[in-house]
Parts: sequence; C-alpha cells; structure tokens
Amino acid sequence: MKKAVQLLLVIFISFMVFSCSEDEGGDSLSGDLIGRWVPDYLLVTIDGVAYTVDASEFHTCDIFLEFKADNTATIEDYYGESCELVEISNAVWSQDGNSIIFTGFNKDDPQLENIWEILELSTTVLKVRDLNEIASLDDEDDFDDVIRAYRRL
Repeated sequence: MKKAVQLLLVIFISFMVFSCSEDEGGDSLSGDLIGRWVPDYLLVTIDGVAYTVDASEFHTCDIFLEFKADNTATIEDYYGESCELVEISNAVWSQDGNSIIFTGFNKDDPQLENIWEILELSTTVLKVRDLNEIASLDDEDDFDDVIRAYRRL
C-alpha cells in the first residue's frame, strides 16, 4: 500500500511539474498565419484605461485579411448599405519572429514597410499591434495603444 501511495505521489508531482512548466512563459505564437482572418475586436488604451471595441461597432460590413503561402496578402474591404466589395489591397508579407512585415499596402508609398508585432497567434486567434500606427501617435492623440484581434475563418 505504501508503494502505491508513493507511486501516485510521484505521478501527481510529475504531472504538476510538467503542467506548470508548459504554462510559464506560454508560447503565444503556436499557430500559422496562412489563411483567412476577420476582425474580431480592438483593444484601445486611452490614458491608461483599456477599452474593448467589438468589430461590428466600427465596421458594419466584412473585412477579410488573407495570408497566402506565396507570401502575398490581400485585404478585401466591403462597404455601403449593401456591403459591396469596394477595395482589394495587395501586399507582400514576411514573418520574422514575432513580427509581420508588409510591403505594398500603402498606395501612396508602395515601398513603405508596415510592421505588426504579433502578440498572440493560435489556430483561431491573431492579435497584433501595428507598430507604424503606434509610432505615428503623438501627444495630441487620445490613444496610448491599439491592439487588433482577428479570428480565423
């Protein structure tokens, strides 16, 4: 009986050690970007207070972001009362660690790189911070930070 209790104790401790070690510093980049994504919500920080804004509150029609295996990306933007496709934007993308680098989305300056910091990437969720957008904020802007969350279709 004593050996059985000791064995159960060893199994329990081993389980706890392995479970805790996987959670610490969790890998937030466990998914693949390739696929079609839609905006889910924005997390906006104003004067140190975070607000969650559902995507339907700032865009009544669909927006699709698609990462393709050939390292091209497409944004399809639907607008208007009938939610018609009004714009398709194309870019080239690459991933470097926790950064996504786009080239070509800016029509005024197609060579401008737009960099997104990946905060979370799983099979169903992509959360990013647009570093170009954050860098453009100044003291007169209300926003301290903007995080975009997408969900995979």
